Amino acid sequence: MDWFRSYLTNKKQFVHYGGINSKINTIECDLFWDIFYLSYTPMIYLSFADDTTLYYSSPHIPNLYEIMNKELDSLTDWFRANKLSLNVSKTNYMIFSNINSKQHAMEIKLTNTTITKTNCVKFLGVFIDENLNWNEHIKVIKKKISRSFFVINRVKHVMN
Repeated sequence: MDWFRSYLTNKKQFVHYGGINSKINTIECDLFWDIFYLSYTPMIYLSFADDTTLYYSSPHIPNLYEIMNKELDSLTDWFRANKLSLNVSKTNYMIFSNINSKQHAMEIKLTNTTITKTNCVKFLGVFIDENLNWNEHIKVIKKKISRSFFVINRVKHVMN
């Protein structure tokens, strides 16, 4: 384990451009510990640009609601401490399950505001629905292609 840790720590980097070297910086790579952590926890937190996504798994849906509410409280505190904000009106959640999740009348809240449950969400350009099929994504792509074909058809006589 130590040999692997040494591979990820105390690495030096600099930039060489136009015959000039930047200052040498030491970088710490925590990738191993991130992977190690993720392999032992049912919680995954992803952030891409200004989007933040939480994934949590649990075999017991009521437990899932309780844990997500606690995690969202912690996340809200972290955002406040780092002078960031969460837009509650753009926040939603979805449950992936082979059990009918509609039978659970529980709520997920963020800053005392109930978050909307959705059946489909756009994540990094891909539409994902609660049944994990591609129907919504295919429908959106077909609509875009149809619009493109319409435009091409309208201008094809001009392009010749």
